[in-house]
Amino acid sequence: MRYLGALYLLFLGAKLLYATFIQKNQTAQQPLESSNSILRKSLTLSLTNPKAILFYVSFFVQFIDFNYAHPGLSYTILALILESVSFVYMTTLIFAGSMLAHFFSHKKRLAKLGNGLIALLFLGFATRLATLSS
Repeated sequence: MRYLGALYLLFLGAKLLYATFIQKNQTAQQPLESSNSILRKSLTLSLTNPKAILFYVSFFVQFIDFNYAHPGLSYTILALILESVSFVYMTTLIFAGSMLAHFFSHKKRLAKLGNGLIALLFLGFATRLATLSS
């Protein structure tokens, strides 16, 4: 299994190096997304996140008093709090990612340098993983 992981990291690193330095740049510049689009995307990601749904089901049950007259209300309040935090977190990530994508679309050399360094990091991790002794 370790060697499969190392091969996968090697593949990712090589693919990233190829895409960064060898493959011709055929991507068109995409316009910056509108705030409404970003918020809609954030809400969709937050509401359909399977990890959050499993978290609701498995973790929240421990904090619900089933002797309370309305345990569904407690569950709903906990879910709304977690969903609100998740929405703010996802919105922040999407806005930051959109701004970084816009920044790097104008700084091609810096973007190539960053991609090359990440590819080398993947190749290094693959090498380290393959040479670990049990």
